[in-house]
Amino acid sequence: MSSLAIEQFFSQFHFMRPYWLLAFIPLVVLLLLRWRRESKSAWKTIIPEHLQKALIIGEQGWKSQLPLKLLSAILSVAIVICAGPTWEREPSPFGEDQGALAIVLDVSTSMEQTDLPPSRLERAKYKIRDLLEARKGGKTSLIVFGGSAHTAMPMTEDNQVFLPFLNAIKPEVIPVQGKSVQSAIPELQSQLKGFPSASILIVSDGVSQEGIQQYQEVFKDTNQLIMVLGVGNDAIQSSSATDWGSLKKLASDTDGRYYTLTTDDSDINKIASDVERHMQISGESAMPWRDMATTSSFL
Repeated sequence: MSSLAIEQFFSQFHFMRPYWLLAFIPLVVLLLLRWRRESKSAWKTIIPEHLQKALIIGEQGWKSQLPLKLLSAILSVAIVICAGPTWEREPSPFGEDQGALAIVLDVSTSMEQTDLPPSRLERAKYKIRDLLEARKGGKTSLIVFGGSAHTAMPMTEDNQVFLPFLNAIKPEVIPVQGKSVQSAIPELQSQLKGFPSASILIVSDGVSQEGIQQYQEVFKDTNQLIMVLGVGNDAIQSSSATDWGSLKKLASDTDGRYYTLTTDDSDINKIASDVERHMQISGESAMPWRDMATTSSFL
């Protein structure tokens, strides 16, 4: 289980019908009375204990009173099932529960390095396309930054509209050269109005300490999850090496998540899953709670 899944379980676990748990009170009382009755029969008070061991015929040890123990277990499980344990909501029938995602893409000149062929930027764009497909209709926006930041695509569920703008992204589209991840903050605040528990995915090969501090200050008291996807390849020498430390620090200082770009879909699947989990943990969904004790919940 991922850390978000574990967090979701412990933060959202509850019983849908907790009054059923009161049934444990009479159950425990009845079981204790039955246990004492069977374990203290009249003849046991007459026969000395050293003779009882020789005269008793039948199961002893943990197998003694086995039917009573099985009955206790069955009734306990039945009470828990009736109480309706749950820790997640029902999925939306309209596929609206993926959560909003704002992608912040670094298009500075360092992203043209070819240690990830054909370039870091193109490989990052491939991953964003895969992420759009994995999310299957979730609302996504795109902000690009170099020395300044600009909204390339506002929040949309239409991948067919999103993809042409993504494909056209090049470093030349940014009028100011540089690498200022913090310049995307005003754009993010504008895009995420109405999405209090959205996720933010920063795709870059390095960020400044100033940028880390500003993200920490702006997003420390929000439910918005910061995710960082590091782009680069240390196995191939480059004139502009990826600053892995700054990317990990950005994720760490904002209580976010860090991912390294992989050759398979494991990074994308993890990101898509964490976006959905974050939305569920933040309680953005209005869907009813799923009764995890029902048979259908385990199919």
